Amino acid sequence: MKVTKTMLKTIFLLGLFVSVGFSANEFGEAQNIISQADTAGKGVLGTGLKWFLALILPLGCMGGATILAYTQQKKESRTARPKPK
Repeated sequence: MKVTKTMLKTIFLLGLFVSVGFSANEFGEAQNIISQADTAGKGVLGTGLKWFLALILPLGCMGGATILAYTQQKKESRTARPKPK
């Protein structure tokens, strides 16, 4: 049987993957750090969403309602009052 370059590359990659598989315990700490960062990110996102829903959204709605009421009242005052001649 003749060993070709493709076979050598395949054997090399297989050996590389097996060696990474045996040293997988080294990545356990990195996995813990990533999991903790994910949990912290979800906490920050949740806090930001709570602030948005509790403070920013109601203030925006109140401001929008104020502007809408002002424009409607302004429109009604123009139509209700006759124009001077």
